[in-house]
Amino acid sequence: MKKKIILSSILSIVLCLSLIAGSTFALFTSTSKVNIAVNSAKVDVQAVIGNIELYSLDVLQPGMTFENGGTAAVVGSDITLTNITPGDAVKFPITADNKSTVKIKYSVTVHAEGPLAPHLNATVTIGSTEYALEPGTATTPWTTVLPGEAIDTVNVKILLPVEFEDQSLETAKISVTLNAIQFNGREESTVTLNGYGYDTLEEALAAAKGGETIVISTNQDVIGAAGTSQVRDFKGVTITSDNNSTVTFKNVAGSNSTGTCSIANLNMKDVTFVDETFYTGENGENAWEFTYFEIAGNNKFENVVFTDGIFVEDGHSDFVDCSFIGHNNDSSAYGNGTMYGAWVYSGSATFTGCDFTGTRGLKVADMYAGSDVTEVIVDDCFFGPLSEKPGIAVDNRKGKLNLVINNSTFAGTQPGDGETNSDNGVPYIYENDNRTPADTTITVTGEKVVKAAASQTEINTAATTKDEVVVLGAGSWTLPGLAEGVTIIGEDGAKVTSTLSGTLNNTTIKNITFEGANAQRWAYSRGTLVFENCEFIATSVYAIHYDGLNNANITYKNCKIVGWVAIGSGAEHVTFEGCEIYGNGAYGVIRLYSEGTIKDCTFDVSAVNPTDVFQDGIHAVDCNIDVINCTNVNGAIDDIFNISGTGTITKK
Repeated sequence: MKKKIILSSILSIVLCLSLIAGSTFALFTSTSKVNIAVNSAKVDVQAVIGNIELYSLDVLQPGMTFENGGTAAVVGSDITLTNITPGDAVKFPITADNKSTVKIKYSVTVHAEGPLAPHLNATVTIGSTEYALEPGTATTPWTTVLPGEAIDTVNVKILLPVEFEDQSLETAKISVTLNAIQFNGREESTVTLNGYGYDTLEEALAAAKGGETIVISTNQDVIGAAGTSQVRDFKGVTITSDNNSTVTFKNVAGSNSTGTCSIANLNMKDVTFVDETFYTGENGENAWEFTYFEIAGNNKFENVVFTDGIFVEDGHSDFVDCSFIGHNNDSSAYGNGTMYGAWVYSGSATFTGCDFTGTRGLKVADMYAGSDVTEVIVDDCFFGPLSEKPGIAVDNRKGKLNLVINNSTFAGTQPGDGETNSDNGVPYIYENDNRTPADTTITVTGEKVVKAAASQTEINTAATTKDEVVVLGAGSWTLPGLAEGVTIIGEDGAKVTSTLSGTLNNTTIKNITFEGANAQRWAYSRGTLVFENCEFIATSVYAIHYDGLNNANITYKNCKIVGWVAIGSGAEHVTFEGCEIYGNGAYGVIRLYSEGTIKDCTFDVSAVNPTDVFQDGIHAVDCNIDVINCTNVNGAIDDIFNISGTGTITKK
């Protein structure tokens, strides 16, 4: 442990109980002949702090002294920590007695300020659910309880991480607030703002003030601005989802003007974004252009999946960990039918940790009157596979453009001008359409260009190299066990017909068809494993099978699975999202021995032997599985539940 004294801080525990009045009171009209006594309902919650525990490097310390001599003192609801060092933590419970006469809901807010605040870790556990709250002000979701019903103990942990080293940051103040308010009658609301429910996202947007956050838990619509060539200003509101719901952008009723699709001052996080503004009608004849969702600047998008092309116009927009899917437009019958994932045609933009797949990637081009792209920064992004274009197409016709590309990978994209033109020398990146002037500056550092593997030997070598990217062309291949961090991407027609019983370790596999008696079978895998847009076709038994796992988090997204899925113990969590899942023969569909989530999936168990009760449907073996918004084409989703061991399956 570090012996240097780092921190002298005050941690204040503030138990704020607030009552929002309104539907608490009943209003009656009385006459001289009627006497009515009215007693108002009330929120009454008494909260206290329990025993305080000190830890150094996760070891419980006796009394109120840390291992390196730091101390804790308690006065009222204030805890003062003095001379704590990296690895020191304080834990304490908050217990609450609910004497309310109305239904209430509660949450916990952690607010940190001071120079050291961004470096502290705060964890709040309510019941069995743990929330890791980001520095600043963060609040847990609301929990609803009935009058007099017990409130779960709230356990709080504040940690100075062991890796912290900056001794110049000495102080911080943290307040932990228990919020208890009257339930407002919309417990099942799927749109919330400041703890209150709304029927639609549009209602919440109308009520939101600048800088506020709206949380959605079901798919929602947003309507464009009325009139021609109007920009809708969202005032800096953030739209986020607690389960990666979809936000669909639509035109005002009866409108088909390109001007109604512009937005400004909007932040989005953890959602999928769909643009339905221009898929039909006369504008479809130029589908590559006019179907773009236009962003008028001053926006931030984090972990957003854009299923349709977007236009970045004016101002500045940030994209962090976003996915862009260029594809054949639904209006392709009218003319051009493919689109770029994103097109910056004016202003500036940054793309950090983003990926571009489908037909076309990123375009940087100021091709219209009044447009001028000034700067685009691409950092740690992934391009490919792309069926039509290089990763980034550039067409700068106006002022000076600064294009910076750092640490990005181009895998399975089409050749750029750099393949044949030594003047720009940037393969798989730069297409200039012979119009880019000399005042375009392109800076490329640390890029990695990956072509489709030409032989099985080449695949074997690359797949056993740490953090390598392997692109499989059309045809049948064999995959060996994979080194840590390997990414496998398939071009159209790529098929794996044999997998060795090797180890996966922080592996990502996209766009591959696995086919065979046991389509995909791995042993002793660990880390984060992601399979996206893959097919697993078992000709006999297993579509997916793991013999052993070690703290693995496994995700199957938008996959087709034909055969039995059996994922053994040792996984932290297994997720199936947006998948088509089919049973085969006398074997079941999914059997998990670790915690799991099955979301937005479609099941077809028509091939499963109905007389084989045990191996039929979804099994939770000594674990918990949440089944969210799933359908069964052969009946109710309940029909395919089976539980063995002590597991539980919850339908939501």
